[in-house]
Amino acid sequence: RRARELHGGAGVMISTTQLYLQQLRMKPDSPQSTEWLNRAENLLNDTVGNIVAIAQNLQPAELESLGLAGALQELIRRMESSERFRFQVQLQAIPNLAPERALLLYRMAQELLNNAFKHAQASTLSVTLSADEETLTLSIADDGIGFDPEQVPAEGKRKGMGLKTLESRASLLGGTLVRQSAPGQGTETTISAPVNP
Repeated sequence: RRARELHGGAGVMISTTQLYLQQLRMKPDSPQSTEWLNRAENLLNDTVGNIVAIAQNLQPAELESLGLAGALQELIRRMESSERFRFQVQLQAIPNLAPERALLLYRMAQELLNNAFKHAQASTLSVTLSADEETLTLSIADDGIGFDPEQVPAEGKRKGMGLKTLESRASLLGGTLVRQSAPGQGTETTISAPVNP
């Protein structure tokens, strides 16, 4: 479980840091080089904190202090700093959400955003969190290259395991995970679950 949390949370920050370092390597004399270096350093510091929190089996500090919607906003803010994506964000606070359920949803969002960062070749990411009295919905969509869902298992063990992890977490929530995609048409993943069982 902790390995999955590292892959999701730290994975996003490390991927963003790699992007800054690639920019520095390609354009070492750019006027933005100092800014890129500072951002990479800050992200690495955040990554260390994230790993320490996981090692202590704690929820991320922002999830405890800000709730699920606020923690997702902070995660998106970190990704926005790479200037690689445009984000369309609608996040509804869910004050009566149990902490363990918030953590599962947060980790799922991390995994989906990390996958989009690494594989989607997208320019826009959409993140929506909404709820009524009984049901919550988390949706993450991109306008990237998409894929044929029927061929995912043949693309490699790691991608298949990632999807199984997401489905397993959705099942723990007593909910469902629906993924829609087609080549050239982006990908949308929607998780629906009871607010509290």
